[in-house]
Amino acid sequence: MLSRRSVLAGLVAVLGGGAPAEAARTVGRTLRLRNIHTNESLELAYWARGRYLDKALVAYDHLLRDHHLHRVCRMDPRLYDLLWILQTALKPTQSIEVLSGYRSAMTNRLLDYASDGVAQNSYHIQGKAVDIRVPGTRPDVVAAAAEAVTFGGVGRYGTFVHIDVGPVRHWST
Repeated sequence: MLSRRSVLAGLVAVLGGGAPAEAARTVGRTLRLRNIHTNESLELAYWARGRYLDKALVAYDHLLRDHHLHRVCRMDPRLYDLLWILQTALKPTQSIEVLSGYRSAMTNRLLDYASDGVAQNSYHIQGKAVDIRVPGTRPDVVAAAAEAVTFGGVGRYGTFVHIDVGPVRHWST
């Protein structure tokens, strides 16, 4: 089982403090993501030497685009940090699967019309949320890890987890 300590160690590395933070600054942060709708994958350092790497952010933003309308949004880089913390803590053997990243307002309205549980003012529209699955890890374990970070919102759904960089809160359906 994942410990709160391992999740917090990832957070310390991101926010600074001590040897883990210095190691993270030197080595960088690489994410392994796969968009399940486009089957595109990306494994790229998005942060190194104390700063975000713009070309990598653009590539990740493209991966998390609204695949319905092919629209890209500049995602909040803190979302990538949160994904990196989860990846560091959970140590998946495969890429984290992205079910939904950025959503245009139009796509969000269509999803709201077609199903329950879609927020009208979703953080997806603002480029501050992502719905994920971590292969080999139960959604409740992923959600617990995200909640342990206490950084943003965490929603537990049947087969996936919503994370965002809005206010700290959690819910389940």
